Amino acid sequence: MEPSLPSCIALVDCNNFFVSCERVFNPKLLGVPTVVLSSNDGCIIARSEEAKKLGIPMGAAAFKYQKLLKEHNVHVYSSNFELYSDMSARVMNILADSAPSIEIYSIDEAFIDLTSIAPEERFAYAQALRARVTQWTGIPVSFGLAPTKTLAKVANDIAKAVSRGKPKPGIGLQSPGVCYLDTPSAIDAALKYLPVGDVWGIGYRYANKLKGYNIHTVAKLLTMPDEWIRKHMTINGLRTVWELRGTPCISLEEIKAPNQTIIKSRSFGIPVRTLPSLKEAVATYATIAAETLREQKQLCGGICVWLQTSWFVAEEHRYFNSETHIFPLPTAYTPTMIAAATSLVEQMYRSDFAYKKAGIMLVDLSPMDPAQLPLFIATDDVPKQTNAMHAVDAVNNKWGSHTVYFVASGVDQHWKSNRQLRSQRFTTQWDELLRV
Repeated sequence: MEPSLPSCIALVDCNNFFVSCERVFNPKLLGVPTVVLSSNDGCIIARSEEAKKLGIPMGAAAFKYQKLLKEHNVHVYSSNFELYSDMSARVMNILADSAPSIEIYSIDEAFIDLTSIAPEERFAYAQALRARVTQWTGIPVSFGLAPTKTLAKVANDIAKAVSRGKPKPGIGLQSPGVCYLDTPSAIDAALKYLPVGDVWGIGYRYANKLKGYNIHTVAKLLTMPDEWIRKHMTINGLRTVWELRGTPCISLEEIKAPNQTIIKSRSFGIPVRTLPSLKEAVATYATIAAETLREQKQLCGGICVWLQTSWFVAEEHRYFNSETHIFPLPTAYTPTMIAAATSLVEQMYRSDFAYKKAGIMLVDLSPMDPAQLPLFIATDDVPKQTNAMHAVDAVNNKWGSHTVYFVASGVDQHWKSNRQLRSQRFTTQWDELLRV
């Protein structure tokens, strides 16, 4: 029987992902400060390295930095989530085809298990895979390799530093965009001066608590007894510490657990006062949520809808309300959800308020197959509804979202979020293909 290989997890992180997506189709942005804004062009949610050097913080309100943005000719873009989602799928597909197993952690991060690869080949393997992702998609990525997921996060930060021309001598194997903490001494060197607040799994609250006990670095934290850590940081904190010691405690989740709820919500581009516009918005969110529900092969037992005004107005002009409808039969049928959602809006609507946001939440989710059907409720229409939704989804998947849509969602949708600076959806819309 062959001895088992030492564990190796790699965290793959797309560098400045939203900005990188914009640069793929607009090379003029390379090397110049660029930022991407949130919904309604409110806050800065992505920054190029050049923008970071100008002192623009993450999450900053864009209007507060207008002067700085203009002075330094910073390129500003609205969020183009259609483009970012598609580019993310391309990156993840390359990783999935190349790696033994993968956990997609977020739109721009994934963990891959490289344990089955010989230890002496792992660094070169990561270098080659990184080059392939960049060549095939144009997206620069960083690889952090280590025995555990938590240490892989630490290694990834070092890999990014190396890419910025700031190597960390003596800490594992390094090249631009890749770092492998391959030995216990490399791990010790990486953690020696690392602040506890920089560790994945140790949040702001625990970091402050640890500082109160004069524990400022990870090296100091690792000297504490397990009983003390569990008492002050719970079992999850103890798992994090074991991971930092090199013992895997957080496994790769190759199959994502089904959502317990599905939430779709957006702030309006302009305040909405009319009932028809509110119903259009909520119908749109219900449609998108229903599509997500069917993608996950689930049914929902109820839908919750909420309306709210801005909280930055006088108190007498503020309003928030939410209502829930329980379906007699679990469903993934869009018209049923739209009917319930718009009915709830009618119940909550008050004409004397200007609404800033609305949202829906699907609750009581259950597997689509096998579905638990009630004994005394007729279910004859279920097969017809299922076939109809399959047809709609097939058309939209082939020809693009919103090819077939429900009239309840409206046509003009003047209430939609402002994205006045959005780039073209180069990869998902025929009429927005790149022209050269």
